[in-house]
Amino acid sequence: MAAPPHRPTTRETLKYYFDELMGKGLVGLLTFVFVGTALILLVLTPLLWGLTKLVTGAGTLGELPVLYWQQLVTVFRLGEGEGAWTEQFGAFLLALLALLFSGAIFGAVVRDISGRTMKYINQGGPIIAQGHTVILGWSGLGHRLLTELAAANENQHKAVVAILTATGKARTEEDIAHDATAGTRVLVRPGTMNKASSFDLVRLSDARKVVVLGDWGSPGYDEEVITTLLALARYREAHPEFGG
Repeated sequence: MAAPPHRPTTRETLKYYFDELMGKGLVGLLTFVFVGTALILLVLTPLLWGLTKLVTGAGTLGELPVLYWQQLVTVFRLGEGEGAWTEQFGAFLLALLALLFSGAIFGAVVRDISGRTMKYINQGGPIIAQGHTVILGWSGLGHRLLTELAAANENQHKAVVAILTATGKARTEEDIAHDATAGTRVLVRPGTMNKASSFDLVRLSDARKVVVLGDWGSPGYDEEVITTLLALARYREAHPEFGG
């Protein structure tokens, strides 16, 4: 006998619709804020009305809709909440339109800033270093190499090791987070091993040492190392100052 289908709980249902709403971006966020606030005010308005009636002894049930409306437009600054209903409705629509446009502009600015921030988090720009060590490629062998380089650099001031890897900046930084590199600054940049633009990210022309590590566990390791060495030869021809 087949088991009865699982019926989602109330929490699961609410979470599903919340995720769907948030997936609509700015429109979903504004809808969530507006509806959520309206529901909260729907609970608070009778409480405030009852408290006022208890203290002053004045107030009728007919005042509740007006009081609710005034609080709603006050929270969102959607008009004054006073005057003829036609005037209030017109002011409400104009203020709501302004809110949507300002929200769209603010959202666009936030997305642009977030995009640029994530770009630098995931990519980064060219490093600033001289006399540093550059590791081309990354694999599990790199952990021991980093530890040995850090130990050798103990007597050096502001020692830097730069890693150029196709694995990705954030992933590699997470991978080396617990390595013993105290006293040595480790900088990671994403790139390929056969492009001069990638070499410039780790300022290869100013490096004191270059280690071609590559992805030791990959099937194409030998080909990768040979390609990197050929790219280094071409880079050296274009940069006579590079002595690696």
